[in-house]
Amino acid sequence: FKSKRNQTAAETPHKEELPDNEYSIPSLLEQTKIFFTRDLLTKLTNMQYILLNLLEAPLLALIMGFFTKYFSGTSDNPAVYIFRNNENLPAFLLMSVVVFLFLGMTLSSEEIIKDRTIIQRESFLNLSRGSYLHSKILIMFAISAFQSLSYVLVGNLIFEIKGMLLAYWLILFTTSCFANILGLNISAGLNSVTTIYILVPLLLIPQIIFCGVLVKYDKLHHSLTNYEYVPLIGNMMTSRWAYEALAVEQFKNNEFEKVFFEIEQKRSTADYLKNWLVPELEGKLEELKQNYRDEADPESIQADLQTLNTMLAEMGKLVPELQPYRPDHADVETFSDPTAEAIKAYLKGVSNLTGRIFMSSNKEKDLINNALIDHLGSVKAYSDFRNKYDNKSLSDLVRNRSVLDKVAEKDGRMIRKYELAYMKPTSKIGRAHLYAPNKQLGRFEIDTLWYNVAAIWLYTLVFYLTLRTDLLRKAMNISERRKLTRKQAS
Repeated sequence: FKSKRNQTAAETPHKEELPDNEYSIPSLLEQTKIFFTRDLLTKLTNMQYILLNLLEAPLLALIMGFFTKYFSGTSDNPAVYIFRNNENLPAFLLMSVVVFLFLGMTLSSEEIIKDRTIIQRESFLNLSRGSYLHSKILIMFAISAFQSLSYVLVGNLIFEIKGMLLAYWLILFTTSCFANILGLNISAGLNSVTTIYILVPLLLIPQIIFCGVLVKYDKLHHSLTNYEYVPLIGNMMTSRWAYEALAVEQFKNNEFEKVFFEIEQKRSTADYLKNWLVPELEGKLEELKQNYRDEADPESIQADLQTLNTMLAEMGKLVPELQPYRPDHADVETFSDPTAEAIKAYLKGVSNLTGRIFMSSNKEKDLINNALIDHLGSVKAYSDFRNKYDNKSLSDLVRNRSVLDKVAEKDGRMIRKYELAYMKPTSKIGRAHLYAPNKQLGRFEIDTLWYNVAAIWLYTLVFYLTLRTDLLRKAMNISERRKLTRKQAS
């Protein structure tokens, strides 16, 4: 035994080489490709899933387009369809936004929860969660792109909406992408499919209520209302950005209105100043003079005087030709009849100037009208052209034609409620009233379509970050641990 042991110890041990490790973690891009391919092949084997997602959007467009295609007719032909007279266009646009919020969320809300077992099994391989999520997002976005395109093609064809294919597709696709990311957050954070489908309507209903169509923003609870701008609760709703983009784009940039929009905007501003704001300020001035003579409450007089000074100063911003107003007497102690007469004279000058602008705008509009009639060949062709592209119901909505009070006094300011689609925003930080034709960021004017689409993508980015950090899941785990701690303590 000893000799054998010594002989074995003297021998040099033979080290066998380990076999090559054929497993290595692929790059992030390769992982994304693998996850994408696996998920795509899985979906392609499910014929019901494919048919539902391919046909759902165009079928909804067919149903909504058919049932909301109102035939107003004419005296000669009661059965003829006239796009201009279809009163259901605003409702069709709102339903389109709601449809893609719903489709986007339902499309993605089960994507992660159904893979939870696979995710747990593959967690030991140290694969990239980001690559997995990116593969899901790519597939969801691709399906949403097809759904939105098929919806717009069918819906616009039936409704006879012309020249808006790309704009509608961009807005609805962007809306659906936001809903996709929101649905993925839900799928990653919740524990059961039942809970997910209970939550989807709860997320959808506020989008309908606070989009600004069914309930006017100035008719909300006083704690939420903002008379000049879209309130915060409205700005938080993707439906608001999407619907406003659709409505403003359809109104402002259809083939008929875009010929007249700039001159109509100038004409509308002059009309508002001459026929609405100036009379209101003149009435405010007369009330102020009477209160001053009656020695009424000084605070009330000061408030009225401040309102006058504020609005007179703002007039110069609305009309470049107007000389800016510089108040010399802005308090009760120095106010006098000469001050009132100076304000009255300034208002009269504003009225005269805006009257001339209004008349010149009318003449310019008539020239454009005549040129368009000559280009089209006849008055009938002009009328047909307008009927084909312009919609009266949507025009009335975005111009706020149903509101009787064209000026609202709130917090020491006179707020315009007249033809809002022609009104430029008063804020330079991006805030605006609903249906503003553009948004103002500093010195830059950004078209409402692009600004609103960018806003939706910004919200999409925020929810993408919450998805990457698994924020909802972590919040749910913290909540569950707290509940468990309370139970154990009790």
